[in-house]
Amino acid sequence: MTRTNLLVITPQYAPDFGPSAPIYTALCEDLQKFGYDVTVITGFPHYNGFHTQRQPSRKLYQEEILNGVRILRTYIYAVPKSVLWQRLLYHASFNLSSAAATFLVKKN
Repeated sequence: MTRTNLLVITPQYAPDFGPSAPIYTALCEDLQKFGYDVTVITGFPHYNGFHTQRQPSRKLYQEEILNGVRILRTYIYAVPKSVLWQRLLYHASFNLSSAAATFLVKKN
């Protein structure tokens, strides 16, 4: 029997502090434990000052395995929530970089 491949696209995933990060992290790790091949496309950690605690990534792409889940981290233009045009750039950067990352997802 073949394993089912799942692709999850979310702007925040562990170790990020975003409100959806723990939910998506737990969901993907549980799905992996139930026998699914889970790949997550997400941005580099950036939420709520995370990028100020560590040096922000200057990379466009990074691949890693975290608790059995394959994670493709992509560039994201991290900004404070207060400025509308910067928030639009944030969402546009994530949408474009995650769309490009889908071409990197290979069926094992």
